Amino acid sequence: MQMLTENCKTMLAFPTQTGGAISGDWVCLKGYEKARLIFIEQRGANATKTIFAVDKATTSAGANESAGITLKDFWYINDIAATPLLDTWTKGTAAASNAAVASTTQSVTCLYIVEIDPAALITTSYDFDWVQCQVASSNAAHYLTGIWELYSPRYAMDHASMPTIIA
Repeated sequence: MQMLTENCKTMLAFPTQTGGAISGDWVCLKGYEKARLIFIEQRGANATKTIFAVDKATTSAGANESAGITLKDFWYINDIAATPLLDTWTKGTAAASNAAVASTTQSVTCLYIVEIDPAALITTSYDFDWVQCQVASSNAAHYLTGIWELYSPRYAMDHASMPTIIA
C-alpha cells in the first residue's frame, strides 16, 4: 500500500520545546501495520547530545511500561542545513533503548526517523500496543519536537473509519 496522507494517522509526539526530560503522549499502534517517529532537534549553542527513547506499554496510561525498545530500523541526518544541503540518510546501528543524536556539533539541525513494526512489540508476557517518545536528556539550548505517523491501517476502508491512535 502506498503511504498517502489518506492512509495515515499523524500526530505530535510532543509539542516543540526546549531540551530537558520530556515524556510525549502515548500512541496506539493496534490498528496499524507500521509506525514511524520523526524526531527533529535544532541544536543551540551547546554541544550536549540529546538522548531519546521509544518506550512501550499495554495501555494509554503506561501500564506494564517497558523502558525502551530495540531500535532496529532508524536513519538520521546530523546536519540537514549544512552547506551544501544534506539529504543523504545514514542507517543507525541497531541498539537497545536510547538513541543518542549522533552529532555533538553546535548549531545544527538533526533529523531522525525511527520505523516500528507493531508485531515486533508482542512478547510472551504482553501485547505492547502503545508507544511513547521520551527525551531522557538534552540541553535547554536545543529545540526538540517529534511527529508520529501510523500507516497501513489493518481494518479501515476509508480515512473516516480509520482507528484512532490516541486515548
